[in-house]
Amino acid sequence: LFVGDSITYADDHNYANGWPGRIANLFRAETTNAGVIGASISTIRPNNRVITQLENNRYNKYDYVILHGGVNDAWDKAAVGIKSDSFQNTSFDTSTFAGGLEELICYAVEHFEDAKIGYIINYSRPTCTSEELQDMSEYFNVAKEVCDKWGISYLDLYSGKTEVDGEEKAYSADLLQTSTDTYFTQEGDIH
Repeated sequence: LFVGDSITYADDHNYANGWPGRIANLFRAETTNAGVIGASISTIRPNNRVITQLENNRYNKYDYVILHGGVNDAWDKAAVGIKSDSFQNTSFDTSTFAGGLEELICYAVEHFEDAKIGYIINYSRPTCTSEELQDMSEYFNVAKEVCDKWGISYLDLYSGKTEVDGEEKAYSADLLQTSTDTYFTQEGDIH
């Protein structure tokens, strides 16, 4: 199960280009793409939240539940918030990105107890025409703190690195080349 915003959904309307389609093709896996264009982690967009995608699929069984989101929270300038000390779903300030992410993870842990849960930290887009999306580091730094607290594995496409042919490469700068138009053919297009 993949939940998230338009980047999960694959906004170019080509399912195979989104993460669920790529995973399905690469591993011959059955995937559910529940991503919705414009979804937020926090309540900044109360009628379109990522947690609703989990709620809509909570009676289904999955081996993996992959969470994504945060771009629309940054776009709408939702407060970043801080990681809480609580593990109680009712105690999170969901008006903030951090509180919304804690709520999302808590829900996933409670309702998908047999699944491995992961979070994808979105890639950077320093040349995006929206200033709010040019630097999302504050959001994704707190996302790592929240994931660490809950023991959730994450793929950090924003500032993370990996080894390629014995050489360390940054996901965003080196592999996705997000400061160029190599893979992002329209200025500001983050999809």
